Amino acid sequence: MNDVADLADGTSKLTIAPKSLKEYYIDYIPYDKQIKFVNTYIKRYTEIEKNINVKRNF
Repeated sequence: MNDVADLADGTSKLTIAPKSLKEYYIDYIPYDKQIKFVNTYIKRYTEIEKNINVKRNF
């Protein structure tokens, strides 16, 4: 199994034969970890951003 990081920067899926492309492992972050990240950091960032925008308008 090949790792996607082994591909040169800018390599297109179109330049790799479909049969060979199936041999590449694409790492992903599990959905529950993605949701936890959003709830922990992104929502907090959004609230801080809203507070800053409210204070700018005064």
